[in-house]
Amino acid sequence: MHDMFDAKLQASFEAANAHRSGIEAFKKLAKRDPAVAAARVSKGFPLAMQRIRAQARELYGVDIAREGWKEQFKQKHHSDAEAGLLLMAANNYSVCSWCQTKLDAYAADGSLSDEERAAKVCEVGVEALRGLEAVLLHNLQKNCTEQAGRREVRQRHSGGAVGRSACHADQLEDEQTACERLRGSVNRRVV
Repeated sequence: MHDMFDAKLQASFEAANAHRSGIEAFKKLAKRDPAVAAARVSKGFPLAMQRIRAQARELYGVDIAREGWKEQFKQKHHSDAEAGLLLMAANNYSVCSWCQTKLDAYAADGSLSDEERAAKVCEVGVEALRGLEAVLLHNLQKNCTEQAGRREVRQRHSGGAVGRSACHADQLEDEQTACERLRGSVNRRVV
């Protein structure tokens, strides 16, 4: 269980780093070729919304795009972990939905030139990517907090136990240091 949680935490941190790199790559593309970047945003976010909505429906039996999805979910007796994952999906869907609303407004604005529209769509894309990053980093921070809580419980239950190895104490200290480093990274990155 402990190793599985560490793997999940590490995977979340790696995903956050990859996402951050993706934002920077998108910003460079938007400067170099705004029309191509805008097309990616205009096509990508509606597809992301569909995918997130379909996954939530398939995995948890709820339509996160409809009112009352929370009550519907609560009736099905899911675990806390499933509730957390669904909430993360709902937050991602909310970011994508906000993005789509802005895209629709820019598409309907006849006063914008193609270049102005592309620039505005790119700005929305960057904001949406940062919103998705904030959701991801919030999840990472939550994982760090949960790991720290579990570590405290382990330490309390093993505190003073004869035969605890120095290796185990070093491992707990390493975990705490890594978690604090990740938490600091999260706090600096959330915009």
